[in-house]
Amino acid sequence: MVRVQRPVLARAAAAGLALGLAFAGSSGVERELARRGAERAQREAVVCAQPPSWEQPVPRCGPPGR
Repeated sequence: MVRVQRPVLARAAAAGLALGLAFAGSSGVERELARRGAERAQREAVVCAQPPSWEQPVPRCGPPGR
């Protein structure tokens, strides 16, 4: 049986820990992005509901696209 050296085990443990932290932190990031997207959509809806004025540029109020 081949002996596994301590540095190899240490690197594997560190990689496992980093992977676990990445998965644990991803739900918080997704929630924050969803919250910001909802806030942006609400701001755009308010701006698009107002009549355009000469002082402010015309917002893009059409359907989303590229």
